[in-house]
Amino acid sequence: MNKHAKQTMLLLEKAIELLEKLNQRFENLSINLLDRVAPSLKDQLLDNTDLKDILKVGDTKFFQLKKCELFPTYRLNGKDYYLENEILEAIRIHKSR
Repeated sequence: MNKHAKQTMLLLEKAIELLEKLNQRFENLSINLLDRVAPSLKDQLLDNTDLKDILKVGDTKFFQLKKCELFPTYRLNGKDYYLENEILEAIRIHKSR
């Protein structure tokens, strides 16, 4: 191999090494960002009381809405829970025009 080819190979190897380091840093930043942005599941889960407060409705109206199945319900140990983002989406879909 001539001198020019050796220099080119060294530059390519260095570029690959730098790209690998950059990729690793990007992966680390992505993981850190997801950890900061993703709220905990506790913040996303709502129970009946939380949802009635958000919707500003009483028991009767709440159970009428629940019966219409406007939003998905998750049952755990006999208690109903709702995901905040699904509730907000249902509100957007059914908003008054």
